[in-house]
Amino acid sequence: MKTLLGRLALFTVIAGLCGCTPSEEDIHPKKNSSRSYNLRRYIPKGQELRALEQSRSKPIVSEPLLPSEALREFLPKSPDTRISQAVVSHRAALKESVRASFARRAADKMSALAEQLKEEVSSAAALAQTPEEMQTRVAEVTSRYVQSFSAVGEEETAKGWTRANAQQGRLSVAELKNAFQELAVLLERDYGPLCARKAFPILQKAADDYGLVLSSVKTEEDFEPQFARVGHEADQAFAQVAARYGDPALTFSPEEVSVLTARMISAHQRAERMFEKLYGKEAVFQTRDIFENYLNEANKLFAKAGRLSDCLEKLDALNSAYREEMTSLQVKLNEELEQKLLSAHQMRSLQ
Repeated sequence: MKTLLGRLALFTVIAGLCGCTPSEEDIHPKKNSSRSYNLRRYIPKGQELRALEQSRSKPIVSEPLLPSEALREFLPKSPDTRISQAVVSHRAALKESVRASFARRAADKMSALAEQLKEEVSSAAALAQTPEEMQTRVAEVTSRYVQSFSAVGEEETAKGWTRANAQQGRLSVAELKNAFQELAVLLERDYGPLCARKAFPILQKAADDYGLVLSSVKTEEDFEPQFARVGHEADQAFAQVAARYGDPALTFSPEEVSVLTARMISAHQRAERMFEKLYGKEAVFQTRDIFENYLNEANKLFAKAGRLSDCLEKLDALNSAYREEMTSLQVKLNEELEQKLLSAHQMRSLQ
């Protein structure tokens, strides 16, 4: 019994001693603090290195340096209204032609009356027996012709607006068709041959509609709205054709080239910053030869007038070449970095 009690007492003392023994962290607080500091310091660093490694596995340049669709921003913004302008122009020319025609007719009437007046005055003067009688006869003839002159003027004034006759209308339509043939050449220059061919029926219809208005409208109040309608419908129809089939000519002013150049430089600088972050400053210098070549070729493209489709195709090719070269550079830098890490590891192994 005593032996059992003794053993229990001994166990209790040992347990108490164990419970009061301080941990290693309590015994070495500086060691614990150092370990926590190292964890706080190196875990984020490791995460950062891991993120950089993952970034190096992705292409830095995956988007076009200058999207080719950006070139559409430099196409004319205002609608092409040359068809309606031609209609308005020929309507105004016809109106002036009709006015001039009536003016010439009035002048012819006045000239004929003047000749008649001259003849009658001569006859009256020849029949007169005395100066007084001659004066009286001449006054009577002159008075009568003054009334005739006034009547001609009142007649022309009373006519006011007058429609073109059939011959004048046919001539105006023929002249408009000739103008549209010249316009078709300009449309081919500005939008390409396919668009010009598709637009030709629109020009023909506009000329026919113009002639229809001339042959049917009776009042001046209806003339102008009808001509405006013909021009507006033709412009709208051409806008649809141009949107579908047009391959417009594209030119750039020096100011526009400067805008495009600034956008390309800005995009490349974003790539440079990423290259510097992943590979260092030396890598940035290697990207600049690639960019300089891209920029030179782009400026050659912008300096020459060309079709939109051709410019889009060439810029897409430049963007593709730039992306391929930058990606190849990135592969090369990754391989060089891998080789450096391997060499460093081998050096540590030898030490």
